[in-house]
Amino acid sequence: DYDVFPIKPASAIASAGDNFTVYDEVPNNGGIPSLMSGSANEWLRMAHEILDYAFETEPPEAYQAWSDFLALMELNKAKPGTYIINDVVGQVKNLMSRPFTKRTCKKMQKFVALHFCHADTANSGHQIIERPLLARHYAGVVQSQCNLYKSEPSAEHA
Repeated sequence: DYDVFPIKPASAIASAGDNFTVYDEVPNNGGIPSLMSGSANEWLRMAHEILDYAFETEPPEAYQAWSDFLALMELNKAKPGTYIINDVVGQVKNLMSRPFTKRTCKKMQKFVALHFCHADTANSGHQIIERPLLARHYAGVVQSQCNLYKSEPSAEHA
């Protein structure tokens, strides 16, 4: 997603092989399509899963529109295990709502990226248009304060 920013190198993500994997989670609800991976066949399988589900079921009336976000959550409820969830994307609301401390760094250890979703930005009192500035600021703070983004060995030293 365009509002996800790395705080560690991509190599820090534990591989799920070719399996379709979603790296951002709504606890007990399913995946958030902010960072995903899978083989070409897995992406095609998931596209079919989502379309088949959409044609087979009526979306809840509460939804005014259908999206990839809602589709992943509904599909996870209806068919658990359709995709892997590996929650390694941190929600920025956890950074913007309290002072940055060593404890914050400890919590950031499990994450490889930060998700600056529009709702968290708005709920923190910021304007949506400020997301790029907030992302640069908070990703930089996490990287500098927590020293999470260690350089990878070069090809010469590998």
